[in-house]
Amino acid sequence: MTITFTSDINQNGNKDKIKFTSEVIVSDYQDFKVFEFSEPSQGIQNRIEVSSSKVNIFAGPSTINLDLYNKTTIEYITPQGPLYMEGELIDLISKDNEYFFHYKLVNGVDAIGEYKIKLEIKE
Repeated sequence: MTITFTSDINQNGNKDKIKFTSEVIVSDYQDFKVFEFSEPSQGIQNRIEVSSSKVNIFAGPSTINLDLYNKTTIEYITPQGPLYMEGELIDLISKDNEYFFHYKLVNGVDAIGEYKIKLEIKE
């Protein structure tokens, strides 16, 4: 199986897009559909868990837990130490083998970024 990962990023007014295709392991864990894959340019292992109202993102040492329409506190690990911020899952759509979610991160009153992620799974 493969995953096509697309991320539209808006950070500090700077827009960027990341898109790649990678081998993926798909499984179920509790109420979550789980996707495990490696980001090819840096080889970072990713695990994304999607349920009907929550998304958990594990990328290397960092974890982001998001809950639909609710703000969550996130401890994001950086080389300089932990960074604390709030995350808000704005939209979450699952249909067949496609998953879309939109979230934003803020640090106090400062916007860190807004992210639109699309996962497409193919056999």
